[in-house]
Amino acid sequence: MLKNIFITAIILFSNLGTSLAQEKKLSFEQIKSKAKQGIAGAQYELGAIFYNGDSVAIDLEQAFYWFNKAGEQGEAKAQLYLGLMHNKGEGTIKSVDKAFYWFTKAADQGNADAQYNLGMMYQDGEGTVKNLTKAVSLHKKAAELGNVDAQTNLGDLYYDEETLKDHVKAFYWYSKAAEQGDSDAQYNLGEMYNNGQGTIKNSEKAFYWYNKAAEQEDADAQNNLGLMYFNGNGTIKDETKAFFWYNKAAEQGNAGAQYNLGVMYKKGEGILKSPKKAFYWHNKAAEQGNADAQFFLGSMYYNGEGTVKNLEKAAFWIKKAYKNRHEEAKSFWEEKELWNYEK
Repeated sequence: MLKNIFITAIILFSNLGTSLAQEKKLSFEQIKSKAKQGIAGAQYELGAIFYNGDSVAIDLEQAFYWFNKAGEQGEAKAQLYLGLMHNKGEGTIKSVDKAFYWFTKAADQGNADAQYNLGMMYQDGEGTVKNLTKAVSLHKKAAELGNVDAQTNLGDLYYDEETLKDHVKAFYWYSKAAEQGDSDAQYNLGEMYNNGQGTIKNSEKAFYWYNKAAEQEDADAQNNLGLMYFNGNGTIKDETKAFFWYNKAAEQGNAGAQYNLGVMYKKGEGILKSPKKAFYWHNKAAEQGNADAQFFLGSMYYNGEGTVKNLEKAAFWIKKAYKNRHEEAKSFWEEKELWNYEK
């Protein structure tokens, strides 16, 4: 299952716009003087300085004031910031209508970040009537200019949206974003290679992209990478590395990895056997609703493995598992007549 990366929050680019100061080495006072003279570029730079707190204290009201001055003169980057600030209520009262207005102004000038954010507003029906056709058009413009969020979002739309579904196009845009280092796109690309969606199935390439995302701390990718190492799928089988990646993902709260880690501790695969640690990780996963872990946890309570024998808790977790459609749990429930131990 691919991750949905529909970004409903407007993206804030906090590192935009100190080029005037950097390129011409102007001081704050020189930029301020030029801004007061009505030079749009300087007004934008001054707004960015106040926004980011570069050499001065952060002052969002001053940032908004100078962005507004520059935006009214047609400075696209300032218009982008105005859209962001209106949307978040920074330095001004929150207004999605005004955010939409300023994103439109900047997008019409070819600003890729504004095109992406405007596309999200059309996609979500925020500040305007929902219009998926316009959203896709704007995302494409931004994506073609290299905006990685737009590229990933297009991948999501082409993968999931019923009226747009096209796995070949989803694969194309995920590839673009993955090559720019977007971890969500890297994970999704790994999924598509692993399942043969939008491209020919290729376990080695799936492994490659899972690895890229895993190195960026993507927990789902770490779990999948562990699975590939464990099974020798797309790479040489290595239980020690499987354990390493399961552990990384489990520590981040990934239920599947917690279950897999519990199994490795239970069986002594890739690590020394430890019933107590197996119990610990199955408990973590079971609490998140993982049916396999719920079954294992129930059976460990039943057998007193890694914990004190407790038939009431065994009944509780086995019942949880079979209600989650775990067939073996249902058989276990009936065979051991665990209803006798329910509270």
